[in-house]
Amino acid sequence: MKLVTVWELDGTVRWETRIRSRCILLSSSQTVLIGVTQQGRSYQWDIMTGELLEEQSYIYQAPVSDGGSNSNMGKAPSTASLSPELDLLVGVPEHPCLYI
Repeated sequence: MKLVTVWELDGTVRWETRIRSRCILLSSSQTVLIGVTQQGRSYQWDIMTGELLEEQSYIYQAPVSDGGSNSNMGKAPSTASLSPELDLLVGVPEHPCLYI
């Protein structure tokens, strides 16, 4: 388990929560903290309270046209990025495509 911790400027802990794998992206706005993990999950927490606002899974499935099959063998994202409007983009190994 990994911890996500938000600290006050005076060094006290505002809140913390546990997640199952390491984050490949952590970013925030004035109201939310966004994290994307190596296992292909994204989280949005209220930055003041730590309340989980949204959780999603991003597992890549290769299209049949790429030589992949429609099996359940997915890949977790290897990279993630946020646009200035906080739209999430994730990429998977060996495929140039991004998911929003």
